Amino acid sequence: MKKKNILYLIILLLVIYSCIPSKKVRYLQNLNQDSLTNKYLSTTEEYKLQFGDNLYVIAESLDPETQVVLSGNVQNQANQSVGAKYKDVYLIGDDGFINLPHLGKLQIAGKTLIQAYDTINLKYAHFFNQVKVNVRLADGFVTILGEVNKPGRYELSYKDRISIYELIGLAGDLKKQADRNKIKIVRRNNNENQVFLIDLTKVEALENPNFYLQPNDLVYVEPLKAVFWAQESFPFMSTVSIVLATITSLLVIFTYSKQ
Repeated sequence: MKKKNILYLIILLLVIYSCIPSKKVRYLQNLNQDSLTNKYLSTTEEYKLQFGDNLYVIAESLDPETQVVLSGNVQNQANQSVGAKYKDVYLIGDDGFINLPHLGKLQIAGKTLIQAYDTINLKYAHFFNQVKVNVRLADGFVTILGEVNKPGRYELSYKDRISIYELIGLAGDLKKQADRNKIKIVRRNNNENQVFLIDLTKVEALENPNFYLQPNDLVYVEPLKAVFWAQESFPFMSTVSIVLATITSLLVIFTYSKQ
């Protein structure tokens, strides 16, 4: 009996240490299953351009003569911003301005993409005929760290935002031991760092203002407290688990061989 009691105790310890309830790893748990369609209104705040952002700006005209002028200047790399990484991309400087061909310096920082488009389009229309302007965020990055399968820095690729679920998908999903209840989002705004929390296990996350991430956001995923405590208190526990599993198997074989 003593051997069986020891065997049961070892098995119990292994189960307690290794098992994480499914409730801890499921997303959107309180979704209304009775409804055929669940609708949730996003209240995300539009991204405001900051110094260090790169804007893709291209101006085209239906007027042949105007198009020749616009095309010739765009191809001249010397006329582009010093921080431009490639053709038609312009850096927003520390002063909040970008330097565009023909237009010179324009104050852009603090504006949304729509407001920036309006400003640039109005200026081009003032000097040229039948001009069509395209303004986009050239590059933006979001970073995810912690309990994810592929932590790192991910490019937005001409997008000014990405949902937190999209980012998690790029990062290969969260690990099982990740705390989905308190995902931290660190955002720099007006030279200040702000920290927001979002609970991915609740369907209300879809209506969270921070559901859509902004360029330069940092997402940090902590481990579950129980897992964190076990790792901090018993850093050797994973090795012990392997040893215990081996001992358990040997005890099972020994017990049944004596019967």
